[in-house]
Amino acid sequence: MYASLSGDELRQASLFAIESVMQHRGDVIMAVAQLGRGTVFAVDDPWLYNEYVDGRKLPAEFENFKASQDLARWLIRQAAARKT
Repeated sequence: MYASLSGDELRQASLFAIESVMQHRGDVIMAVAQLGRGTVFAVDDPWLYNEYVDGRKLPAEFENFKASQDLARWLIRQAAARKT
């Protein structure tokens, strides 16, 4: 997970607990961490671009649009939980 981080970035990342949300073939694809009063969400691949969620450039089995909806709902729940 930390293979592409510099020394300073690795030291900063080690200051908080990182939870793997999704893995593929042993590699962490998505991760979450609580940092201060917020939540950090990290995704390994920038798949949330219009061309990847509009259903025209990728086969339907990729389900990127559904994944983006699921992520948006999760982010809204995170924000709502922080208000209480």
